[in-house]
Amino acid sequence: MEENRVKEPSHINELIIVGAGPAGITAAVYAARKKIDFIVITTNIGG
Repeated sequence: MEENRVKEPSHINELIIVGAGPAGITAAVYAARKKIDFIVITTNIGG
């Protein structure tokens, strides 16, 4: 029987932005200015 093992994340972001419409891109710009470690998750860019 296999054990369910939880992998430890290799990297943890401080901020996750969902969507790259106008608000998501703005959030990314502000995060970059403040040097916050972030990731943008989207299917397309520009809204």
